Amino acid sequence: MVSEGRVQATYRPQRPGFHLYSISLPADGVDGLGVPTRLEVQGGLRATGSPASDRPVQLLNLPGLDVPPPVYPDGPVTVEE
Repeated sequence: MVSEGRVQATYRPQRPGFHLYSISLPADGVDGLGVPTRLEVQGGLRATGSPASDRPVQLLNLPGLDVPPPVYPDGPVTVEE
């Protein structure tokens, strides 16, 4: 959705009870794990600021990873840029 010069999109996990990785996750993930949630504008649109989400970021503690990947709580997340 485009409104007042901002682009907004809602992302949903493929299955109930699953989470999405945060927009702050590095492009290559953490130790290769995870794909960051991204919203990028193109064409005649231009980014006017940094993207923001409507859900708080949580750190997912996984065995074997030195750095816990940032994720959103289970369910959909809306990102705006």
